[in-house]
Amino acid sequence: MSSNPSSPLCSSPASTSFAPSYLLSFTSRYLRLSQAAFVISDYLVRKLRLAESALLTSLCYWHEFVAVHGMRKVNEVVLATTCVFLAAKVEHAHFRLVRLVELAFDLDASTPQAEVEQWCRAVLDVELVLCDTINFDFVRFFPMADTLNSLKALAGAGRLEEKAQQAISTAVRRVFLFSFVAPLCTKVSMRRLCTSILYIIVTMGYRELVPALQPIWSAPEAELPDETELEGITNVLMDVFAYLHKKFGVPALDDINEARCRRRQSLHGNEAGVMSSVFSSASTDFTPLLKMAEQ
Repeated sequence: MSSNPSSPLCSSPASTSFAPSYLLSFTSRYLRLSQAAFVISDYLVRKLRLAESALLTSLCYWHEFVAVHGMRKVNEVVLATTCVFLAAKVEHAHFRLVRLVELAFDLDASTPQAEVEQWCRAVLDVELVLCDTINFDFVRFFPMADTLNSLKALAGAGRLEEKAQQAISTAVRRVFLFSFVAPLCTKVSMRRLCTSILYIIVTMGYRELVPALQPIWSAPEAELPDETELEGITNVLMDVFAYLHKKFGVPALDDINEARCRRRQSLHGNEAGVMSSVFSSASTDFTPLLKMAEQ
């Protein structure tokens, strides 16, 4: 794999589609639903004080479920809640299902017990389908810590300035987190995704550091994809950030993000995308839904 910063992935920022050649199911409709699932899951994980790995695992479950059963098959709050419930079990978290349901559906002491039990049964029913869908393979590994530790090691050895190490680490971690809005977890391994994100961040925003950081993604265990697949991953990530109107924290990538937003708006007007603030710090106070009806 070439580490040349002028490779195709750096020269194709103008795509305004949702990466159909790489992820056929990844459409604007998919984005709207996965965005909602992210918000609901993040809210529940924060309220229950679960580990971030529980959030990432739950989102993997969500994408895997949708890949098999399609969208709108299950009430979206029930599905997201079920994914968090199962992921929390994998993390050995301890809480009562009724507490999770109360948070997800904004229930309180005035809610009829029958309604609470109805939502609990719905979550348990979907949990059975989810377990079968993922073939009872519950554990998901997220090697982001290995990627960040590799950067720390270079900084500790004096081959990377601490300021640059912190900036790259922050950007890589941010992109990795938002990547779960897309179904990339159903397409590539987490190791390959982490390596790809590091490669994109460095070659696009810190080209002078490519020689120092190249050993990280050149290692056989890093699983760096070829240029065609890397460009597909890049396009998906660009689409996510453009749709959400979020910044990478890397000027070169942010310029591409803004250019995509402007181009999409010029082509499609006000229907180009949805301005969203649900991933801002204010989202921690967001209540997912008030008694959402079954789809």
